[in-house]
Amino acid sequence: GNPDDTAVDAFYEAIIPTTFTTWDYEDDGIPPLETLANYSTIIWHDDDFAQNYIEANINNLGCYLAAGGNLIISGWKTADYIPDSFKTDFLSINQTQLISLWEFTGASSTQYPELLVDLDKINPAFNGTLPYICIFPEAANGIYEFEASGGSSSIGEICGLKNEPNGTFILLGFPLYFHYESGANGFMHDVLAEIGEVGVNNNIVPAAKSYLINYPNPFNPSTTISFSVPQTSSFVTLEIFNIKGQKVRTLSPSLCHPEPLDKFRTGSVEGRGKMSVVWNGLDTSGKPVASGIYFARLKAGKVEMNRKMLLMK
Repeated sequence: GNPDDTAVDAFYEAIIPTTFTTWDYEDDGIPPLETLANYSTIIWHDDDFAQNYIEANINNLGCYLAAGGNLIISGWKTADYIPDSFKTDFLSINQTQLISLWEFTGASSTQYPELLVDLDKINPAFNGTLPYICIFPEAANGIYEFEASGGSSSIGEICGLKNEPNGTFILLGFPLYFHYESGANGFMHDVLAEIGEVGVNNNIVPAAKSYLINYPNPFNPSTTISFSVPQTSSFVTLEIFNIKGQKVRTLSPSLCHPEPLDKFRTGSVEGRGKMSVVWNGLDTSGKPVASGIYFARLKAGKVEMNRKMLLMK
């Protein structure tokens, strides 16, 4: 159940039909939002049964999706570790069920190639099946259905989802690695063709793109406000207003990597590019604000953006 890194790397090299950059979680740790924002599509896979890191990355992945990025997630039990609120926000589902029985033989689809468990990648004692597969009862946006040997009550249940909240988000309730390469390659090719990645040699998002997002939204008690401004912007202000237009807080954004900023000004910060800051729901005096609608207002040179946020207690 625990493939070595070399085998996994070779598998994804074979099935992804375009150039890509690899991020090794064990070696490099949590990928910062600043790094994620450089790519138009992210493929997140957890193929090791004993290790799963998705929970520590949910806020960054949520901000990435909210900004229009494309995200494909597959893994062993990964979908079960993703918070229900995240799946509701980005996939419009409210149920996830983990099937722990050794039944899963593959996934069928009317939209994409069939995926069958690769018998050479699993112990013969497993009888060609995988356990701990996630299904999504009553989901309306399924792309794959659970296949199993006769007698399983899970046959036909949705085990793969697709939604397009801003970009494209695909969540597979199973680890893609343990399937035959031919089917996985066909699936990956079709998906990447749909979102415009196949044949594109440079998947870097243009540096001049500006955005202002926050996640989670609604939130309680805190939310991460992330934004990107043109590289020519040297002075940035980020302020929070209530629905009456009264300023309740001025925030000092920090760059999305460990390096500290050189200079701070009152309520502002010198910096450029992609930044983020956590607003903990407190006003200037350090007191919690009331539930309700708030607006984040960003000014950077000639760029001005607003973001509506909802605090629910």
